[in-house]
Amino acid sequence: MIERVLNYSKRLLRLETLFLLVLVGLVGGIYVPNFILEEQLSSKQRHRSMEQTINTQLDLYERLTKERPKSMTRSGWELEAGPDIKYYFPKGVPGQCPNGKAWEIDEQTGYLKPHPDHS
Repeated sequence: MIERVLNYSKRLLRLETLFLLVLVGLVGGIYVPNFILEEQLSSKQRHRSMEQTINTQLDLYERLTKERPKSMTRSGWELEAGPDIKYYFPKGVPGQCPNGKAWEIDEQTGYLKPHPDHS
């Protein structure tokens, strides 16, 4: 009789463990892809936001100096007569997007060249 009770409790423990593993697998299968998608969207939004901010600063620079910066470097933004670079970017000119690709100014439009692979 005692053996039957012990066998029953072992089988019940295995069944509970199996049920728990299936439940954890289902929850993980639902939430992990959503989390990854949200992270990718966040990265794209951060990239777009930074691009818009820089383009706005390019417009401001042109209004104040009557010309566009030559490049996305400190020397490309500095003029002998004009506002200090910290006026536009207090932490320095951002040379790269959040994904590590260098920002470049399009000579025809005067704005940043888009990064179609991750924007």
